[in-house]
Amino acid sequence: MRGQMWQVFANVKHYRSQNVGVYEQLILQKEVPFEEYIKRDVPRLAPKVPSFLDCDGEGQQAMSRILKAFSLFQPEIGYTASLGCMTAMLMQHMGEEDCFWMLSLLMDKYRMGDVLKPGMPNLKLYFYQFEQLMQRFLPKLHKHFTTIGLGVEIFGALWFMTLYTYKFPLPLTSRIWDIFLAEGIKIIFRVALALLQLKKDELVGAAFEDIMNVLGNLHESIDENRLIATAISIKVTPKMLEALEDSYRKMPS
Repeated sequence: MRGQMWQVFANVKHYRSQNVGVYEQLILQKEVPFEEYIKRDVPRLAPKVPSFLDCDGEGQQAMSRILKAFSLFQPEIGYTASLGCMTAMLMQHMGEEDCFWMLSLLMDKYRMGDVLKPGMPNLKLYFYQFEQLMQRFLPKLHKHFTTIGLGVEIFGALWFMTLYTYKFPLPLTSRIWDIFLAEGIKIIFRVALALLQLKKDELVGAAFEDIMNVLGNLHESIDENRLIATAISIKVTPKMLEALEDSYRKMPS
């Protein structure tokens, strides 16, 4: 049911109808530039469920096909481990070809392509936006992080690059994606702020190494319901993000 809802949000049916037979053609291609990287990463990124544990099993084989096909379909992005993380999550909610088109739409409709392609233009934008939001909503923590030289690119890059599919438990990630696919990128910022807000008493005044240890183990200690409720309560709006993007675009390059 959740996978079907996501496909409706992303308009997968229309996208597939415009590309009939494309996936079948892609998976037949013999030359795949990123094949060795994909072969290396799939066993470690595949979901830790029985149907994906065997390297020669259908689960990992299907995941490999999706990632190889994607690298050919969108060569300007090619392959990154972040794609593997997102594919692993999507495969637990939908079939193989639907997963491929969903991944493609994440890159296009949801602008993740500009996060992952060489140069990562949107990732740099998101870092700027988040720094400004952190200064607004968590000023004491932002000041401390600035003092010790801890930027979002150090502790939060994977949050934005994988949309919380790396390490975080599937039920939590799925709830974040419910909102992301319906409303867009603002929930990714709200969750990031909520993660810091819920741990701020441990983080304010802490040493660099201790902060990284806390943030690196959030997936083991965070309360799912409390996190979502906190994130929703943080009033990050599209208008706010647009204003920050305009400010970023006007900065000297």
